Amino acid sequence: MTSALDKYLARLVAYEVLLIGIVALAYGMFWDLAQAKAVAFAGGVVMINTLLLGTRVQGLEQEGGNVQARLLGGAVQRFVFTLASMALAFGWLRLPVAGILTGLILGHLIFLVHAARAKSPVQNQ
Repeated sequence: MTSALDKYLARLVAYEVLLIGIVALAYGMFWDLAQAKAVAFAGGVVMINTLLLGTRVQGLEQEGGNVQARLLGGAVQRFVFTLASMALAFGWLRLPVAGILTGLILGHLIFLVHAARAKSPVQNQ
């Protein structure tokens, strides 16, 4: 059985994939391919972070007590993942900063707008 949170996360990730894909395509057409790759990479980082957060929140529904520790662990997990991703992007892949920033900002804006528009999925169960 699919929970309201699963549906909410699926819809959010679908919006992120669609809009980041459109922007990456536009960057590739009107700027250059390296910028498009950077936008897509950073957007992917935001999407994975969204899913990591979703799994932590979903675990809160199933777990009783230790909510604060679980959320703090999720924050640390997302921070380490993002830090490692940025090291990969700038160090090994040599992606341009402008594309990375665009992807990160766009992904987070999509997350914030979607969260502001939606009712809490936990309340709808």
